[in-house]
Order: sequence, then C-alpha cells, then structure tokens
Amino acid sequence: PEPAPIAPAPALGEPIATEAPPPRPRAPRYVAYENGRLLLRDPSGVLEVSPSALLQFDTYGFAGPGVIHYQRPDGTGLKSGVFARRARIELAGRVSGRWFFLLGLQSGGEGSSAVAPLNNFIGVDLAPMLKVQIGQFRVPFTMDNVSSIRFGEFLERSLTARILGAPLTRDLGVMAWGGTDRSALYWALGYFGGEGGNRRSTDNRGDVVGRVLFRPLWKRGGAIGQAHFGVSGRYGRRDRTYVTYDAPSMTTPGGYAFWGPTYGSGADATRVLPSSDQSAVAAEVFVPFCCLDFRGELVVVRDGRREVLNSSLQLPTTDVRWNNTERAGTLSGYSWYVQATWWPYGPTRAMGAPGNYQTPTEDHSRARALSVAVRYEQLRAKYDSTDRSSDDNGALIAGVRRGGLDAESTAIKVDAFQLAATYYSTRHIKIMAQWSMFMFPRDNQAGAPGSKPNNDLEKRADARTFHEISARVQLSF
Repeated sequence: PEPAPIAPAPALGEPIATEAPPPRPRAPRYVAYENGRLLLRDPSGVLEVSPSALLQFDTYGFAGPGVIHYQRPDGTGLKSGVFARRARIELAGRVSGRWFFLLGLQSGGEGSSAVAPLNNFIGVDLAPMLKVQIGQFRVPFTMDNVSSIRFGEFLERSLTARILGAPLTRDLGVMAWGGTDRSALYWALGYFGGEGGNRRSTDNRGDVVGRVLFRPLWKRGGAIGQAHFGVSGRYGRRDRTYVTYDAPSMTTPGGYAFWGPTYGSGADATRVLPSSDQSAVAAEVFVPFCCLDFRGELVVVRDGRREVLNSSLQLPTTDVRWNNTERAGTLSGYSWYVQATWWPYGPTRAMGAPGNYQTPTEDHSRARALSVAVRYEQLRAKYDSTDRSSDDNGALIAGVRRGGLDAESTAIKVDAFQLAATYYSTRHIKIMAQWSMFMFPRDNQAGAPGSKPNNDLEKRADARTFHEISARVQLSF
C-alpha cells in the first residue's frame, strides 16, 4: 500500500490546527432566576427552595350621598388614607423532586393586622394528574377564589367569590388534585374543617369541596387553548352546640360592611352564627382571545344560620343550656359577575390564566404590560332569621319571634360596577387604579353608608349608591 501523505508544515505565523477539546459539562446553577422566581438548589439536587414576598400599599377614597356623615362603630368613619393592605413572606420548595411544600406568613388582608400563618401545606406528586396535599390553602371553590391575589386585574376578588362562594378564602384540610394550565382537564377534591384559616375544628364536622374544569380547545394551543368552563360544589354542617363564632360579614374592597352578623348593643346584642347545613354550587367560564378575554361566574348558596344573644356567649361556661338559640334561619340566594379584560400593551395574561394553583409557565419577568378590566356583578340573597323556626303549618314555633335584622326586609341586594387599569413595570412591580360603584335597591337589609349613619338625624332616604376610588402599588417576587 502507498504510504500516507505527509501534511505540509504550516507557514510561518499560521496557527497550528488541533482537535477541538470536548465540551466541558455545564456546572449546575445553585442560585438561579427562572420565570420570575429566585431558586436555591443544594449541590446534591435533593432540596430546591424559592423565597417569595408580597407587599401591597393601598389608598382609598369614598364618595356618595351621606357618606360624610357615616361613622363606623369605632368612630373612625370612612376616611381616605394610605395603608399596608398585605405584607407577606413565603418559602416554597421541593424535596427529591416529588415532594413540595409552601410556608407563609401574612400581616393584613383576610383577618386582622397581626402576623398569622397563611398558605402552609405539604404535598406529593403521585402521577401527572394526581397530587395530594395537606395543610392550609385556598379552598377549590370558584375560579376567582383559586386565582392568586397577586395577579388579579382588580384589587380584591369579586363579591360573588368573597361573600357567597368562599367567604373564608382558606381552610385547613386535605386535597387531591391534578392538571395544569396546559391540560384538557383540571380537578380538585378536598375535605376541610369548615372553620376557616388558623382555626381548628370546633364541632368535629367539616366540608367537602370540589371543582372541575374542562378545556375543550386545549389541542389548538395559543390563547384560545386556555378557554375553559367548570363547576364547583361544597357541602358541610355546623353543630349549634359548639359553633359560637360569627357568620362572615359582607364588605366592599375598601372595608365598608354593608351587611353585618350582629345588631343591637351590649349584652342584648344579637349575633348571627353558622348552623346546620352549609351548601353551594358554582359555574364558571373563561374565554381568552389574542388581547382580550372574557370570564364569568355564578354562585348559588344556602347556608344555615341561627341567632343568639351576646350575653349567652359571654358566660364562662360551655354548658349548652347557656348557648340558647333565639331563632334559626337561612342565608340563601345567588350572585354572578361578568368581566372583560383588554391588554392594549405588552404580553397578554402575563401572569398566566386564572383559576389554577400553578404558577405562570412563561417567562415574562421583564416584560411591561397594561390591562384594562371592567366587571359588573349582582348579588341577590335573602337572610330570613326564622326560616327554620316554623312548624309544619308554617307558623312560628311558640316563643320564637322575628329578629330585628329582618324586621322590615329579608332581602340583601347589591349591584356593583368596577373599572380598573393595571400596569406592570416588570412582573415584580404592579401599579393599579380602580373605581367601584355599589348600588343598593330599596327593600334591602344592605344599604349605602348614607342610608344608615349612627346619627339618625343624618339618614338620607335617597342614599342608594356608594363609590370607592382606590389605587395600589405592589411589589412581589
């Protein structure tokens, strides 16, 4: 065989050709910023954590007939000002890639201004469509309640979700769920104590809560692939012997309580408590397009109530003889809203689609965006304090008389119109402005501030509307 040719020597100054070195393996990043989150990983890959925080500063102004004369029971009235709505710190993470957890504390928001546990749970991924978690978290009822307040187009959740659907927002319990914002099916089913956040069960009973949604166009991808419709349901019971806390009040985002669970004063004050069956169903729809989306929800509720004198709950005894029920009634009715959101600038739905526990899957951490949202909703409920205090013939049981709260009317009627603009400087900085108008028809237990000031001489029969002008600056990561 012929000898192999000898390569000519390179010319003077010409680089000598050599084989390229093999690529070095990329070192794992133990500190990373991914999709708007700071991630910390240990070298072994067993533990991954992500710290986060939320800080919201709000300002509210109030207007409407007679608002200037309204005073809250503590004498503060409806005064304009700036305050810290929420200050929250959280630590999320995974262990061995399969177990996940979230620890959180918050001051403000739902509850008092004191620092208290918020979302706290431990869970495990068992299959792509099956996860189980135990702890305290938002109950899976309505699209609005499941969606994070960090990413909402309005300062607070709708009246439909906050007042009738899931007034306690969070609860202690165990839940199985499955699905993502890219799957055709999303479902959740849980058992909860029914007492709300940070409160152990007082009556050894609980609530079964479930939600399921379908995305019929998920294979098409894009915005329309996120379209869904779904249903929710909850059922539970409260034992009159042990439940001695008030039923939830009904408030506007600015904190005005247009319906409260107490009336009267002193030892003779009457309190409205949860009692007997608690049930509700809900339906939801979400339809997004390129830069415009529509959503709506309907909630129908029937919750048992009872009324007791404040004096019977203040005695230092747990004897049921002192926990007398003056009358037993029902809060029933429905609420619904429709909402449209327009994104004239920046990526649409930069924080992800509403209605699931997942974090956004697209990286818009540096994107700037602007949204304009409008929402109309209507609440039509009925609180009848003697609804369950009648005999088979419909007459009141001997010794029972109607309560003062529904002496004139059992209806609770509210119409709300809200307009909000939201600007994201980045995913972490959010600036919002909002105008809300609440209308209270006649024949109503609920009312505008001007129709029920503490000073009876200042009451105005024409006070049927109430306005809140509000703004928020938010930092979140």
